[in-house]
Amino acid sequence: MSSLNVVERYTATLFEVAKEKKLIEKIKDDLGKLDDSFEKSKDLKLFFELKSIPAIEKKDLLLKILNGLEVNEYTQNYFKLYLENSRFNYTIPHLSYITFNNLYKKSMGIKQGVLYLSKPLSPDEAKLLTQKIGDKLGFKLELEVKVDSTLIDGSYLEIDGMVYEDNLKMRLANLKNWMKV
Repeated sequence: MSSLNVVERYTATLFEVAKEKKLIEKIKDDLGKLDDSFEKSKDLKLFFELKSIPAIEKKDLLLKILNGLEVNEYTQNYFKLYLENSRFNYTIPHLSYITFNNLYKKSMGIKQGVLYLSKPLSPDEAKLLTQKIGDKLGFKLELEVKVDSTLIDGSYLEIDGMVYEDNLKMRLANLKNWMKV
């Protein structure tokens, strides 16, 4: 079973426990703190990647890190489970945080999307546009805004597999097809 499949299963269980115990925000913060620690330290990644380091040393270090970050017992038990099953590696904290965060957003009714534009937007413009699109579509929305130089004026929006496209390139293609008739 791949690391991602294991993370998805373990994290879904952690999320259910967090929901039951009303600890979703705390555990999300715990996972974020650990993810930040691993993202900032190449030595930490290397330590957990090396096969020559005994599992007990890895477990001791991870427990010290978790204690230092003051994570709750459910978060600690979550990572202990990886260690006890010899499934922990340096990618687990990041995958866990992303997976938990996605479950959180889904539970809150927040949809995620990507908006491709021909020109960059300021952060304020992106925030306002995200809010207006979400209001128009009738749900909370988080958008990642990217510039796509292949677009000839306009936009390309993808939310949960749905594509909304309005750009000059598409309009010209439609006009070309219409003229063939």
